[in-house]
Amino acid sequence: MQPPLVLAMLVCDDVYTDANTRKMSVMGLHGTIVVSKSSPIAERMTIFVCLTECPSSYSVKVRIIDVNEKYGPIGEMVERLDSPDPRAVMQGFYRFDKIIFDQEGEYRGQLVIYNELMLERRLAVLHR
Repeated sequence: MQPPLVLAMLVCDDVYTDANTRKMSVMGLHGTIVVSKSSPIAERMTIFVCLTECPSSYSVKVRIIDVNEKYGPIGEMVERLDSPDPRAVMQGFYRFDKIIFDQEGEYRGQLVIYNELMLERRLAVLHR
């Protein structure tokens, strides 16, 4: 089966959805996260994705890993999605609370569909 086409994937603080229009607003884009050395916790991190050419039903996995995958996923969500029309543009977000970044360095936010890595975003983590 052909995987969806990824139009966008962003790492951010959060996504706000307007109650009336259902439009989404991405807040606080990240390329670097700074956490406390004594308590290396990111209170909230969100990954926003936008897809098209989606099959009628498919599974999406979003995960946060260290660059060498030494520690396994430090955050992971799997969701089954249904698309009303392959031409539809599907938007969604995956909110991770209290992610622990024990080590400084490079991490990745990844989007996996049909066990295939579709896209990843680099994330630098600094301890202060």
